[in-house]
Amino acid sequence: MKIINELEQIPFLDNAVLTIGFFDGFHLGHRKIFSRLLESARENQAQSLVLTFENHALTIIEPDKKPYYISSLGFKKRFIEANNADYLILLPFTQEFSRITAEDFLIFLKNRFKKLKIIVGENFRFGFKNIGTVQTISDFASASHGDLVLEAVHPVKLDHHRVSSSRIRNLIQNGSMHETQRLLLRNFSVENTVYHGNGLGKKLGFPTANLFLPGWQISPKYGVYYGKTRVENKVYDSMVFISNRKLDEVLTKTIIETHLFGFSGSLYGQKIEVSLVSFIREPIQFTDSQKLKEQIQKDRETILKIMDGEKND
Repeated sequence: MKIINELEQIPFLDNAVLTIGFFDGFHLGHRKIFSRLLESARENQAQSLVLTFENHALTIIEPDKKPYYISSLGFKKRFIEANNADYLILLPFTQEFSRITAEDFLIFLKNRFKKLKIIVGENFRFGFKNIGTVQTISDFASASHGDLVLEAVHPVKLDHHRVSSSRIRNLIQNGSMHETQRLLLRNFSVENTVYHGNGLGKKLGFPTANLFLPGWQISPKYGVYYGKTRVENKVYDSMVFISNRKLDEVLTKTIIETHLFGFSGSLYGQKIEVSLVSFIREPIQFTDSQKLKEQIQKDRETILKIMDGEKND
């Protein structure tokens, strides 16, 4: 896969299939579009291109309304590469880019490719002031004598509601991890570097690896989860606690503490990934360390029962 980071670096190609979007999380709806991109490229013996952005358009257009992200830029790159797209066009969404009109953008694309098929979702919007729609592309394609073709992909619905990044963010904030997994086809996860905590977990017999939730990422509901922690290429069942508190201290950041079952050793300074499988309970404030230890033991037993259920399925 070739990665392009500037609009003017997009190659001149004879035959191309292109999709455009932010693709946060690569949920079921995104995967449907991506599947059509790759199928169409094979059918037409064309190059497949994905045009996406480092930052959401609202970070520039309406910063007060910018969303927190489901997944990282690194995940987006890995997903696109793993699915064998020929080109990844990864651009920063800037003020300059936001001022390109829908018509000028389509003219630019038409001049870049002799034959072009654009595959986007039905609700796709683009161009200055977000005026461009699939109808805009369709009208432009009608005048292109077959050199530009549009395929608008119907949204995916689950339980009679459209699958969207906004819907998934709400599920994550509510701790609805099973539903989140249905829409993403994977567990929601957080990746960061392990830092030195206060050692309380170790004193209680439940050592944890601690990491901060990245500032750009949507925060899950605070509480205890059954999770899985990836260390390099190995995955450990885990008991995970998420909050913004350390005993009586309220922190400015959300912290994730993960106790890895069957792991011994130090993870300080290592990058790990914590995936959330099931929400167990909401946070409880303890002033007595013995009562805290007893509750953690109960949480561990709850998670072990869930793990036993998974093995028997």
